Order: sequence, then structure tokens, then C-alpha cells
Amino acid sequence: MLRFTWLLMFLALIPLGSGCKPKPQGTPENADATEFGRATRQQVLGFVKFARESPKGAAAQAQALLERLEVHGSRPVGDNKPVYEELTQKCKSVVEAAKASPGSAEVNKLLNEMEALAKKLPE
Repeated sequence: MLRFTWLLMFLALIPLGSGCKPKPQGTPENADATEFGRATRQQVLGFVKFARESPKGAAAQAQALLERLEVHGSRPVGDNKPVYEELTQKCKSVVEAAKASPGSAEVNKLLNEMEALAKKLPE
């Protein structure tokens, strides 16, 4: 009976110990303008690379990126608010242009402009 009691006590403590999670390192991107800028920069540059390599998938990827860019108003952006606003507008234009003519000169021009804007964000 004593063994059974110890076993029950041990099993009762397992959920308490397994619920402990380590604290994440660094600052989350939704709390720090620099982290949000870095993450956005990486995503935009990644999108530009993808769109150049796979023009047919550019419209769908631009739409996904646009969803991220549109929330910049509720995120800490610091002094980069004009950059985010311009990136959002360029991304909308890419969605439309890529749907009409993937890989066109217009899409490539917009991708170059987005790349230049993204490079203004923190590294």
C-alpha cells in the first residue's frame, strides 16, 4: 500500500513539472520595433528572391506578405512607418501586376523597389 501511495504522489507531480517552460530568449517582434523590422526585412527579401525565381507563384506569395505588412499599424515600427506604408502599397501593386502578368517588367520593377525599401529596415 505504501508503494501505491508513493506512486500516486509521483504521478500527481508530473503535470506540475511538465508545465514549466523556459522563457524565450530575446524580445518578441511584436514588442520591439527593431525585431519587427528585422523580421519584416527578411520576409520581404525572401519574397523578392522567391518571386524572381518563381514568377507564377509571386501573386499568391505577395498576398501572404501583404497580410503581414497591413498589420504594421498595430506593431512597433519606430521611425520606419513611412517605409512600411510604402512597402504595403508596393506589395498591393505586385499582387495586381503578378496576377495580370507574372514575370513582367512591371513586376520586376516593383520587386526592385520593394527590395530597396526592405533594405532601409534594420538588419
